Amino acid sequence: LRSWAGQRNLSPILVMGLIRQESRFEAEILSRSGAVGLMQIMPDTGRWIASKKGRSNYSLKDPENNIEFGTWYFDYTHREFNDNSMLAIASYNAGPGAIGRWVKSRGIGDPDEFVEGIPYDETRGYVYRVFGNYWNYQLLYSPQIRQRIAQLESETITASSRTKGANK
Repeated sequence: LRSWAGQRNLSPILVMGLIRQESRFEAEILSRSGAVGLMQIMPDTGRWIASKKGRSNYSLKDPENNIEFGTWYFDYTHREFNDNSMLAIASYNAGPGAIGRWVKSRGIGDPDEFVEGIPYDETRGYVYRVFGNYWNYQLLYSPQIRQRIAQLESETITASSRTKGANK
């Protein structure tokens, strides 16, 4: 995961958040819609990616191939939307065409308002969940984030103590 994400300048933690949402890290999972593997790639999308990469021998059930193809596609969605991760994640779920139409008709503006206005319930929830997963993994794996949160909590407690003391 780190290797494929790194080659594509993607955050490995964001890719983990996406995989968590797509498959719960079950390598051979098959969705009702036919999506396959860790990054839940549709077979037609897999064939399209393989043709773009010049590959003929691959298996979407193989974790290595699945992450290679999934990160390639996630990078593609990032490039389609000027490296905007929110739009790339929405696009990973709903497809670049749908997101392109929404951006064209509404613009992006405030990201929270854009997500709230996504007309597909599944995609709106998907964006929230992937970013929720991302934040949880940041808390688990990023010491800088944990240190900053501890610092903010300490500052909040100190400020709260001062306010209570001033009100006596």
